[in-house]
Amino acid sequence: MARANRLGQTPTQTVGPYFAIGLAPHRISLPFTPLATEEIATDEAEGERLVLTGHVFDGDGVPVSDALIEARQRDARGSWKSGPGFRGYGRAATDQNGTFLFRSVKPAPACDGEAPHLWLIVQARGLLGPLITRVHFADEAERNERDPIFLAAPPARRATLLAHSIGPGRYRFDIRLQGEHETVFFDL
Repeated sequence: MARANRLGQTPTQTVGPYFAIGLAPHRISLPFTPLATEEIATDEAEGERLVLTGHVFDGDGVPVSDALIEARQRDARGSWKSGPGFRGYGRAATDQNGTFLFRSVKPAPACDGEAPHLWLIVQARGLLGPLITRVHFADEAERNERDPIFLAAPPARRATLLAHSIGPGRYRFDIRLQGEHETVFFDL
């Protein structure tokens, strides 16, 4: 009889269980308070409520259940500063279906020519380093078409930077790590 390999993955093979201990302890029911959560802004924050949800998929279209996503955004006035109920930063871990969610306010652009957006940093198994992308809103088409960073992406791939409305104040943004519809990632 062949003996099954009962050894688990090592830290160099996966982000998975190792990131949860220090970065998202609530994901594995540890009694630690995380430094950051999915809540970028509370109800106390000024601005239009926003829920950003989506999935992370690998190159085969399979949901990635152990990804860590960090978000950074400006507030409803276009400022990076934190204020009442606004942190400007959040961290989410994908669930078994590869789903993530952030609660915030819709960001304002900092200057003319810039579209409202969030920056996302993605870490997942198989990646040697983080991937950085930017989330634009499909319902801000006029502003997107003037945004120099959005326009820097090849025209055929810009759609991968768009979050689409799925209801009042709710947007969906899927992240594809590889493949034909791979999300645009920036080399920063």
